[in-house]
Amino acid sequence: MKGTLRMDACPQRRFCDKIEFIPERGRPPAQSTDPAARRRDVIYAVLGDPLRRRLLEMMADGTPRHANGCARHLGKRISATINHSDNLREAGLVDASTDPDDSRRQLYTLSPQVQLRRDPAGEVEMDFGCCVLRLPAPPVASATLDCGSLLPLSGVQPAGRRVCTG
Repeated sequence: MKGTLRMDACPQRRFCDKIEFIPERGRPPAQSTDPAARRRDVIYAVLGDPLRRRLLEMMADGTPRHANGCARHLGKRISATINHSDNLREAGLVDASTDPDDSRRQLYTLSPQVQLRRDPAGEVEMDFGCCVLRLPAPPVASATLDCGSLLPLSGVQPAGRRVCTG
C-alpha cells in the first residue's frame, strides 16, 4: 500500500509519539469476504518468503525440529527463524509443541493439514489445498568422506581412522 508517514510535532519542537499513516487516494485494497479466498491469500503470502519455504522443506521429512537447529542449518539468526516458524504456525502449516526433554523449547512439525506425497523417484509434493509445492528428491550421498582429515589441527592424531557416510 502506498502512502506517507506523518509525525506530528509538539509545541516544544520535539516529535510526539503520534505516527499516522496517510494512504494515497485511490481504490481501497481488495479484501475478500470469502474465507477460502482469505486462506489462499495467507498461504500464498507465507510461501512467498524463501526462508519459510526452506523451513517447510526441512520439515517435509516428518522429524520434529527445534528452531535453533533450523537456524543453524539455514545459516540464519534464531530470532528470524522463530518469527518465520511462528508465521507458518499462524497460517496453519506448522504445529508447535513443547519439547518433552526441555520445556523451554518448542518442537515444530508439519501440520496434518498439509498432505505429503512421495513419488517413486523420491520427489515430494506438499499439497496445501490451493496449491502444490514440488520438492526435488534429496541427493543420494554415494561417496564416503574420510573424517580423519577433518580433525583439529592441534597435532592430536586420532586413535583410528573413521569413515563417515552421507
